[in-house]
This record gives sequence, C-alpha cells and structure tokens, in this order.
Amino acid sequence: MSLNAQSKRYFIWALLLIPVLTVLLCSTSTYDNGDSIMHFLISKHAFQHPYLFFDHWGKPLFTLLSSPFSQFGFKGIAVFNGIVIYTSAVLVYETTFTLYRKYSISILSAISCLFCTQVLLFVNSGLTEPLFGLFLIAAAYEVLRHNYAAAAIIISFTPFVRSEGMIIILVYTTFFMLHKQWYKIVLLFTGLFTYSILGKLLFSYNILWFFTKNPYPVVAEKYGSGDSILHYFSQFFFFSGVPFSILFILGLVSFIYLKRNAINSIIASQSSILFWIVLAPTGAYFFSHVLFWHIGCCGAFGIQRVLMSIIPLSSVIISFGFIMLSHTIKHRTTIRIVNAVLLIVVIVFPFLNTPSSWNLNKDFELNSIQKTAVALIEEKSQYIQNSTRKILYSEPYIALLLNLDIYDSNRADRLNKENINSTDLVIWDSWHSNIEENISAEDFRLFFKKDNTILVDHFDVIEKEKITYITNF
Repeated sequence: MSLNAQSKRYFIWALLLIPVLTVLLCSTSTYDNGDSIMHFLISKHAFQHPYLFFDHWGKPLFTLLSSPFSQFGFKGIAVFNGIVIYTSAVLVYETTFTLYRKYSISILSAISCLFCTQVLLFVNSGLTEPLFGLFLIAAAYEVLRHNYAAAAIIISFTPFVRSEGMIIILVYTTFFMLHKQWYKIVLLFTGLFTYSILGKLLFSYNILWFFTKNPYPVVAEKYGSGDSILHYFSQFFFFSGVPFSILFILGLVSFIYLKRNAINSIIASQSSILFWIVLAPTGAYFFSHVLFWHIGCCGAFGIQRVLMSIIPLSSVIISFGFIMLSHTIKHRTTIRIVNAVLLIVVIVFPFLNTPSSWNLNKDFELNSIQKTAVALIEEKSQYIQNSTRKILYSEPYIALLLNLDIYDSNRADRLNKENINSTDLVIWDSWHSNIEENISAEDFRLFFKKDNTILVDHFDVIEKEKITYITNF
C-alpha cells in the first residue's frame, strides 16, 4: 500500500472516531437501566469476586475484556463499548475495501453502520451486543483475508459474549464443511474447550457448565411471547431508521441479482463465502430471535436492542446495494453525486423528528427512572451514609449511585419475596421490583403494615413522571 493510500486510510479511521468521541463526551445516558447496569456491576466487581469472570448471565468474555475499564466507573465501560463500536465501523470499512477497493463504497458502509439510529446510543452502555457484533465482523474480515483459522477461533468465543454464539458456531461449521476446511471445524470449539477447562480447574464446575448453568429457561413465563411473527421485522425498521432499512433491503436484492447475473466479478466469484460469513450469520441471528420471541422461549423478551449485534454485518450487506448502484449508474459524476446525497441522508436522518430517529431530549440523557433514583438518593444521602443496615434494592442504578458492591451480601442484596424484612433498608421500585421480582406496591405496603412503628417512622414515597419508589428509610 502506497504512503498516500495509507494516509487516506488513517484519515478515514480518524473521521469514524469523531461521532463515537462526541457521544462519549456529551452523553449521560446508560441506554438501558437494567442489563446495561448489571453488566457493568459484574464487570466492575469481578476482581473482588473472581467467580464473576465465569458468570454465565454476565457473559464471561465480555466481563474479562471490559473489567479493566469498569474500574474507572460507568464511564470506563462506556469507553470500552466506544472502542468496540468504533472498531466495528473500522472493520466494516476494511472488509468492504478488501472486497471492492473503492473508497466511496467503504466509507458509505462504515458511516451507515455508525449512523444506524440506535448504534451510537450503545456507546454509553454496559451492554454485550456491540462486542458480539464486533466478533462477527472481525471473523468475516479474517475469512476474506484467508485467515480461516483466526476466524474460527474468534467465532469459538462468541458464546461467551452472547449465548447466540452457539447458533453462529453452527453456521460456521456448515461453512467450513462445505469448503472442506475440516481442521477449522475443530478450532470452532476452542472457546468452549478453554472455558470448560478453566471453569473446572478454578471453580470445580461441571465440565459442561456452559450448558448446565444456562440462565435462560426453555420456557420463559416471566416475559411471555410475541403475538406477531413480524415483531422483529418492524423492530428492525425502528432500530435502524428509514435510510438504513431501505439500503439493507436494496443490499439483499442486489446480492441475489449480482450473484445470478455475474455482473460484478467480485460478488460472483465470492458469493458462496459472502453468503456464509455475512448473510447466513445475520439471518440465523435475526430469525432465531423472531422464533424465540414468537414461541416465548430462551429468555426472549422481544427487545429491539438485540439487533445491535447484526448491524456491522448488515452494513456489509448494504455495500452490495452500493455496488449495484455503481454498475447501474454508468456516469462517474452522477454516481459521485448519488453517493454524496446518500452520505448526507444517512448522517442527517437520526437528527430528524421521526419515530425511528433520535429523541435528542431523551436518548442521550438519564431516563425518568434513573432521574427519580438520583432524586431519591440525593434526598436520603445523609441517612444512607450514616446507616449500617443492609440495603435491599431491585433497581440496578441505585447500586451504581451508591457505589455498592452488590456481591458483598453483608452490605447489599437484590430485593425479593424471600429476603424482604423490616430491619434492612429496603428500596422498592415500580419496574424491577414489580416486574422482575413480582413484588407489587400493594404487597410491599401490606408487608410493612404488620409493623406500625416502621410504617409511621420509616415509610416514604417519591413519585416523579409516574415512576414510584417506596422505601422503608
């Protein structure tokens, strides 16, 4: 690569960093106030409680990689996810440039990845979806560079980032079988073998602990199931935004057309590889969630944020449409104008006032539940600091605000029906306590009415934006 080409490459990398840095510096959001915070707390306290490095729900590899950053607080894990999302965008650029050697298409694909409506919101979060997406695009990139062994090892660790990794392993197993890469199939079990042995040696876990400790039940009565099989199709639209959705559909259609008509030599010659490393993982992940939510299994909740994991690969699919446009529009100046317009539309759309755009007044700030938690802790901070009582809570943001080591059972614990009592300092909230732990406000009040002294002296209610906390301070 020439010096000029290398300089251009680094300049593009620098441009991709700008939106990620902007969110890191300006956003106070945690994107999600449940799992996002819990993953952070597991990551932060893993050094004090090493078993957390093997916590199945927490995702062991995510915890391992993010834990050094989490020691600096929630902004630390945000830096980690910022690096992950930025690297994914760079790999989208590098993957598409490896394919086509066209700067305009690679830049458009990478920018589309970053400005897919919800993507930048994940920067300020402790969620695992971005890291899973990074592993998928990294594996695809390695395959296109003929590093099949590296791709196999990367994919082998995906179940320890998100459980859907087992589905991706099946996709890559099929890919390697069809391409007679038998040795690479063995490498697909590197991650499972490594973590199984370490779990056995360090904590005396069953050698099959990944399966026996699976936190996701086959039947998910708590969350129910979806009424419509089309749920995730509509969620993809709202998650990604109008431009990304249209370009994604164009990319899918273009891939089929280019493959059948051999218009583009690159797509025609590598169509089988591209199908198995880009389209198949994307489809397998997406339709698994369609099925899980429709029948109500495997802990499915129908949440749209899981779509984040396939956005980097989806951005490569978008590039097929850009290639199709470049073949359809022969005039060089015209295609440059079209590319420039598409770039502007992709960047500007999230700022528009549409159902699938950002809400700039909310999306980059704490949500109403968290603001209520802040108000509660500020009002009672002196009391809490002077109290020696154990804190029972359900809302994870409370633990973050109080800097609690929630895995030290002498100081704090998750509130549930078994441990609720009138001696500890109990904080009830209208979401996690009510939905996750099935303790209604009425149940809470009835429990404390058994002790009129506690009711009179230590009963407090704070309401703000219809979010309620009931405490026995």
